[in-house]
Amino acid sequence: MCVMAVVGVAPCVGIRTVDPEYACSRRPVRYTCAMTTRRLLLFGLLAGLIVLGGGVWLLWPRTPRTALTWENAGRVRPGMALDEVEAALGGPARTDLTATVSYCLTDVEGFDPAARPTLEWLSDEVLVMVYLDANQRVQRCDALAVRREDQSIVEIVRRRLGL
Repeated sequence: MCVMAVVGVAPCVGIRTVDPEYACSRRPVRYTCAMTTRRLLLFGLLAGLIVLGGGVWLLWPRTPRTALTWENAGRVRPGMALDEVEAALGGPARTDLTATVSYCLTDVEGFDPAARPTLEWLSDEVLVMVYLDANQRVQRCDALAVRREDQSIVEIVRRRLGL
């Protein structure tokens, strides 16, 4: 029968040394916390990936699914009926904004501040102003670019979470 007496132990790493008088062999007994360290590393990496994925999801720029685009605004022509305009722009006059936008009406050719458009469609990409006559037909249609205002990260997160 062999009796071993432990002389010194390094915490979680290193080698346990055995008193040579009581040692059965001259080989020291190895003691490491490799399994615990591996698990900690694995769980840390997994948690980091989850946090990183959540951050990317929250801050990734999203384009809203709307029919109010430059291409559809270009389909509106003078003489079209109101229902044709609504079909081209994806529904009745509305605002499909996900952020604050700015635009300059003086950039519109032939802009008259006294004449108000009959209907307006507004998205993050374009403002479409439609002027109708008495027969509900398009007299004139103006489309102009809008610019999204810069948002802070806090505003983006609040909007994504619906707060």
